Amino acid sequence: MYKIAGRIFVAGILVSVIWSILSLPFAGYTETLFPLFFALVACVLLKKPLRRTFWLSKPPASLVTTLVGVGLVLVSFIMGVQFTADLVTKGALSRYLERFPSPPRPESAVLAVLILGFLLPGLEELFFRGFLLSAFSPEEFGPGGHIWLPVLIFTLLHPPVVMPSALIMSVFAAQAVTSSNSIVPAMVLHSVNNLVGQGFDYLYTVNKLVALTSALTAMGLGVVIIYVQRRDFLRLCRMVSESWKDYTARFRETGRKVSSEWSYVALALLIVLNIIAFFFYVQEAPGS
Repeated sequence: MYKIAGRIFVAGILVSVIWSILSLPFAGYTETLFPLFFALVACVLLKKPLRRTFWLSKPPASLVTTLVGVGLVLVSFIMGVQFTADLVTKGALSRYLERFPSPPRPESAVLAVLILGFLLPGLEELFFRGFLLSAFSPEEFGPGGHIWLPVLIFTLLHPPVVMPSALIMSVFAAQAVTSSNSIVPAMVLHSVNNLVGQGFDYLYTVNKLVALTSALTAMGLGVVIIYVQRRDFLRLCRMVSESWKDYTARFRETGRKVSSEWSYVALALLIVLNIIAFFFYVQEAPGS
């Protein structure tokens, strides 16, 4: 099924690019929509159960709470470091980050919350932590490849400046999905990351000190939640460590298997071109 997933992914990306070039409605939000649509069609044609393929089960409430804490700590720490560095450099960091390409945002605050906070995270999780986790089955790739191949694909498709946070978020999300058989914890983690991050960004434009204080407060709240749910958190950490050990042990085997499928070679080329284009845009941006 991983071969079908790769071809679906490449086809979806190409359709999204064409959609964007034609400047059709919501062009900036179709990167996951088309691959997910093709994945749903493929599951129907192959008679794959949607509930199992997309991990549509009810999760333990404690695990969802744990992921809220992880999301708060992750996004608050990153934004807090960014705000502190910007204050120390007297705005130089903000001016530099403004040169980076960013996705379009709806003018309506309500629409922005709905799309960036709920719709996009939900669609991305259904594809990356739903369909792709099922496609890279542990029977074919081992427990390590099952987790880390979708995680690395997700991470590398992000701009280089956010790859570290995308990696941490996605690996915790993937482990939560496999441990609970539910996509819900991953959706919650992704939504917390997007909503809180957008909120801090807005606060920083209004009052820098309030934004930094809010980030520290949210991080403290996240630490408290993780401490209360420490059993679930430590179990997730052990699972992350074990899956990484398994992935590195099978690295050559899984690498040969993935590279033998043309769609993943094409995907790798698209990722490289995207990264090159990102840095080219930054160098050519006004004020550079």
